[in-house]
Amino acid sequence: AEPPVVVDAVDALDIVIVDDTKPQLDAVAKRRRRPEAQGPVPTLVLPGDTLDDRPHMALAVAASFLASLWGVVHNAQYVTKMTSIIAVAAGFVGAELFSGVFHWATDNYGSLETPVFGPACAAFQGHHGAPWTITHRSTFNNVH
Repeated sequence: AEPPVVVDAVDALDIVIVDDTKPQLDAVAKRRRRPEAQGPVPTLVLPGDTLDDRPHMALAVAASFLASLWGVVHNAQYVTKMTSIIAVAAGFVGAELFSGVFHWATDNYGSLETPVFGPACAAFQGHHGAPWTITHRSTFNNVH
């Protein structure tokens, strides 16, 4: 296959937006109930990114959910009901705070070359250049 054609760059972020979406757009068009209501064409910012669902995406989301559920159910027998409720609530608050700080940090710092977090930085910064792309992804594709 030929390399994707570069069609745009996102401001001074040094993120290259790649136009390799034609086969994916065709697949998305087949799944749409109302194609005219979907907005602009999705734009992918990471090489190898896809709008399609892959088995590993669903597996990662399901495994994470089941592991969390198992932890709550398994450990609930060792504490009172109120302690379980407080622990679950604290977990939600902690997750919300962590995800907010992570989103802020990756939106504002780093690039694709940043060790460990580079792809996350590029994806978070790139979604500001084409925010509608998220509406073309399934839940599994988005969450994994």
